Amino acid sequence: MTIRMLAWSVVLGLAYVLIAAGLMTRQRGLKWNTGNRDGDHFWARLVYLPIYLAGIPYLRTAVWAVSLWGILQVLEALL
Repeated sequence: MTIRMLAWSVVLGLAYVLIAAGLMTRQRGLKWNTGNRDGDHFWARLVYLPIYLAGIPYLRTAVWAVSLWGILQVLEALL
């Protein structure tokens, strides 16, 4: 029962984020929705895997931080 409630809480939270993102896109337009903040996260995640597999610790941390910055920019735009 507890796991099921947790799963539904995650679904509900995701629904709230998606609805908010959809309303912001409607209000500000599609160009706003595809700003650079999405690109920061995408490119950092793309670069992260080969660096992770190569085992380069400090560079891996720096790339992960850029990816986190991209996620925070997306969340900030939604708020």
